[in-house]
Amino acid sequence: MLDLRDDGTIGIDFEDGQPTVVLARPKFGAYKRLRSELERVRVGIIAFQQGLVDEAVKDLGDEKTAADLPAATLAEINEKAREHSDESTAGWWHLVLVGDDTFKTIVQSGSVPPLDDWPPYLIYGQAIIPRVIEHWRRVPLAVGGKLEATMETTAE
Repeated sequence: MLDLRDDGTIGIDFEDGQPTVVLARPKFGAYKRLRSELERVRVGIIAFQQGLVDEAVKDLGDEKTAADLPAATLAEINEKAREHSDESTAGWWHLVLVGDDTFKTIVQSGSVPPLDDWPPYLIYGQAIIPRVIEHWRRVPLAVGGKLEATMETTAE
């Protein structure tokens, strides 16, 4: 289960009997990097699928379009694109949970299991990532009692 918390942290229950992994709210630089990586993943998935379509159309011959592709070819393209999407999504979560040479993980507490032990919703639910990014962007602003008071005072 993914727990988007009021303090901006995120809890991930890996359903492995271990304590929930808690992700800290990233600082600005880490947030920018993760948002940028999400965009890279999105563009990469689209480009990958388009490349498969273009290659298949080219194999059909002159004056053919994607509309001319057989259903079986489209199904094969979609399956390859899904696999690529899953790998890309796993790569984004790996950056968040494990880090790499250029990015320090934002795991605040808990132990991240190996990829094969992750719950499927992290990998197959690519729509979760934009919610996570939005949560990190929005939550710090949502608790802004002082900000609201300052805005009201300024407006008068």
